[in-house]
Amino acid sequence: MSSSPFSRFLQGLATSPIIGNLFSARRLSVSAPDVVVPDSEVPVTVTGVPSGAQCVVAIGTVATKTVTAPASGPIDVSLTLAALVAPGEYTVTATLPASNRTASCDLTVVRNQQTYTKQK
Repeated sequence: MSSSPFSRFLQGLATSPIIGNLFSARRLSVSAPDVVVPDSEVPVTVTGVPSGAQCVVAIGTVATKTVTAPASGPIDVSLTLAALVAPGEYTVTATLPASNRTASCDLTVVRNQQTYTKQK
């Protein structure tokens, strides 16, 4: 028994990378440590990425990596900060190029993490 043309149309919409993401229950989010130091690996976790989708993860303009989402679970990636990265506030972003969805969080780069106290 074959499905109706309308049924096939709806199934096609649900699997479309553009339309499917519009109605996806997944909320894109990104997390990273609040404070990091130069010349270190920064662990970043991205959730809400569809399986097999490409995701561009960046710390400002100082570190960028493109990864493919696993079949299940979040994306866990480490970005390397160079030794000469200036202290200051940076935005960590996760972008899905196929759907143009973006999530972000902030982190602070400090020279000495032991003497850092967060300003409110």
